[in-house]
Amino acid sequence: MEHQDAEIDDRDARLAELLARCALRDQSALRLLYEEVAAKLNGIAFRITRAQDIAEDVLQISFTQIWNDAERYRPDLARPLTWMTSIVRHRALDRLKADRRRSNVIDDNVELEADELASGDRGPMEHFALSESQGDLRSCLERLSERQQQAVMLAYYYGYSREEIAAKLNSAVGTVKSWLHRGLQRLEQCLTQ
Repeated sequence: MEHQDAEIDDRDARLAELLARCALRDQSALRLLYEEVAAKLNGIAFRITRAQDIAEDVLQISFTQIWNDAERYRPDLARPLTWMTSIVRHRALDRLKADRRRSNVIDDNVELEADELASGDRGPMEHFALSESQGDLRSCLERLSERQQQAVMLAYYYGYSREEIAAKLNSAVGTVKSWLHRGLQRLEQCLTQ
């Protein structure tokens, strides 16, 4: 038991030292810290998000915060790994909440009355308004990727420009243009079947 306690104390001291060096902007310390705890912290992020790509994003954001907040770490208040785990946990939960909010925006917009939807030249958006039921619209929107759904709703319901959508979705304008083009083609095909 004493041996385990000594190992924990040694690890805590090593991690606390690396955090102190990060506070002094020592990038090699950040690399060493990452090598030491990234696998453990990624596992925590994955258990919360249940998606490896999201867990990796959370880990990256968390390490940026650890780097930026290293000077705030107080060894008398928490063990180093506990402090870093708290950051990862909060970032993972923030990500889940943000994803849920984005999903709810799409779901809420799908249920709007047909006459509230934008109309213009006879095209996919007019087909939205002319579809027999909101179920048709939901069904067709669900066939699009999440990003295509978001882009289409932001552009044609909220009136966002491609540039605004790119900023909101943290993507390139060309990518947004592609999402809109492909998304509208797929919606038109779906709604005219």
